[in-house]
Amino acid sequence: LPTDLPKRERPQANATGAAGGAAGDVDTIQRLPNETDEQYVARQRRLREAASARMREKFGGGRMTGIGSSAGYNPATGSYGGGGGGGGGG
Repeated sequence: LPTDLPKRERPQANATGAAGGAAGDVDTIQRLPNETDEQYVARQRRLREAASARMREKFGGGRMTGIGSSAGYNPATGSYGGGGGGGGGG
């Protein structure tokens, strides 16, 4: 069995000194060399919006809930519904 992982090639830097895709638009939270505050904030907003779009595409636009979760469950009483004793079978 192999004991080492294959070596990954690093992307070559472009004219702005940034590696990867569009000039200066790298998927990193770190500030790029010579990046102004305005450029940094704009890039982070683009990255966040792109990530949100991927999540919506993957999971849909609604709220995510766990399997078998119920908005009517009251953890204080351990029951479902409006204070009654029964409800969500098990």
